Amino acid sequence: MKTKNILISLIILAFTNLAFAGPSAKEILKKVQKKYEKDIKTLSADFTQKVQWNLSGFVQESDGKMLLKGDKFRFDTDSQSLSNDGETIWTYNSTSEQIIVDSIKKSGEILMPQELLFKFPENYTLFYLGEEKQGKKNFFILKLSAKSESENLKEIKVWVLEDEWLTQKLEYVDLNENITTYTLKNVKTNTEISDDKFQLTEFTDAEVIDLREE
Repeated sequence: MKTKNILISLIILAFTNLAFAGPSAKEILKKVQKKYEKDIKTLSADFTQKVQWNLSGFVQESDGKMLLKGDKFRFDTDSQSLSNDGETIWTYNSTSEQIIVDSIKKSGEILMPQELLFKFPENYTLFYLGEEKQGKKNFFILKLSAKSESENLKEIKVWVLEDEWLTQKLEYVDLNENITTYTLKNVKTNTEISDDKFQLTEFTDAEVIDLREE
């Protein structure tokens, strides 16, 4: 009789834990995707980038700004600017004072920021890692593991802000075990952003290397 009561208690406890469990990875994914597809027309943010190089152990940090609008994006740091207008990718390097221009189709293996921050690539397996408190804010942490060894990124982690359903931190591991982290702040949505911002036309003195013609 006692054994039966213990089993009943364990079953009740198991269902109670399920009832109070946090949202599943798929539920969080759907809310983030819905937020991006229906509510966000543009997004701007400041970011801190941290790169941990596996072989040397060297850690490199830089600050920058990002812009997103539909399938367009732009990233600016002190040393580099990267921009995409939906058809063409521009990469500016301040050291070499060169702009490399290439087509999106030729750069098809590149994961776009929108995929990493909001859409999440389908060729990755999704996991829910738990929650993390940062001050008064609560974040859900998701992990995406590559289904194939041929993917450029082995693993991706995202920190999603509860209730707002915006990704505010992103961390990924590449094939060489280098770890790159982006932390977003001052995030603003649906502000006016001109399409001209997604073409690096301001660097008039830079040498242009156009790979689209090759």
